[in-house]
Amino acid sequence: MEDSTIQRTVFALLIFLSFLFSNIVIALVLLASAYRKFKILGAKVVKTFPPLAVLQVNNRDFFIQAFLGLEIFTECKSCGFFGIFKNPLTRKFDIFYDDLSWGEKARTALHFIEDLPQRPFSKRLGSLILDGNRLKLKLWYTKYDKGNPEEDLPNALKFLEEIAPQFDRLPRSLMGNSKERVRVWLCFKIPLGFLITLLFLSFFLVAAGFGGKVICDDQVPTLGLKLALPVILFYLVLAFITCGKSLLKHPKHLSLLLVLLSFTTTFFAFLGVDLLNEFLDKSPTKIITTKVTRLKVSSSNNRKSYRVAVENLPCSFKVRKEFFRKAREGDSVRLIIRSGAFGLKWLEKTLWASSSRAPSLRFEPA
Repeated sequence: MEDSTIQRTVFALLIFLSFLFSNIVIALVLLASAYRKFKILGAKVVKTFPPLAVLQVNNRDFFIQAFLGLEIFTECKSCGFFGIFKNPLTRKFDIFYDDLSWGEKARTALHFIEDLPQRPFSKRLGSLILDGNRLKLKLWYTKYDKGNPEEDLPNALKFLEEIAPQFDRLPRSLMGNSKERVRVWLCFKIPLGFLITLLFLSFFLVAAGFGGKVICDDQVPTLGLKLALPVILFYLVLAFITCGKSLLKHPKHLSLLLVLLSFTTTFFAFLGVDLLNEFLDKSPTKIITTKVTRLKVSSSNNRKSYRVAVENLPCSFKVRKEFFRKAREGDSVRLIIRSGAFGLKWLEKTLWASSSRAPSLRFEPA
């Protein structure tokens, strides 16, 4: 294995290990915070990770999850989807449901809705949802609003105990939470799965030495966007057709979908297309002999980039520092070029053709 490939592998491993270590530290801090909340409620821990505890009140089990925010849930005799969400802009509560006739009956039967904003913990209440037969209450604590868990948690638990019988008396919705499951898959699970797959694939390709050899590297993001945007737009249209207007009325799912698709598009445009263009390339090699016309050094973020321009190629390309130092204008070089899976030509090798200053050198990015 060449030195450059070893360096790229070590660099990729260091990034992965630092990412893993930071996530472990964050997880330990969140675990400590979760166990503190369990202690306040006097709940019994039944699962370590993600942390889950249970508390029995009046023969009803209340489960508490306190890893990201805090969620208290219990099982109900009714079944459907009825959500009360806090709008992050107006700070008011919005009500959402899919089954219209069932939802109107629920709004009439649930007497606590009107006085919900006056509840002592309502400032940190993120949502109250009947999802299937599970009634879930979520509290959010931020860096700037840590609240008072010693008061909020018992009050929230008491509130859930109070309203659970009202949900028990609701009829079962024929639609249930089937539309909500479709929204979760379309807006979260499928985009996130694709993004994670792309991230891991890119990590292994970078470690294996792929990428960074496109001749006209300024064309990479442009082509990446041209390839990604039609797919992203098609997926958005599919999501809106499948979910209907409910996607617009459900800001959580829509914002998650847009954020994940934006990350995926950006990552693919600036890195993924470069890696896959080389990895999937099955084109034959083409050898050309040309002359060096210009040598250029550019700096960005305190890093120097060494570029060489040659005859018969529309743009300059990056080379290693060792190659740059030994090259002179007028030198003949032999380039081994491949067409690329997406039409982005890249250099497999750069060899000296008529210079005694250096042996054959493999092309690598700076």
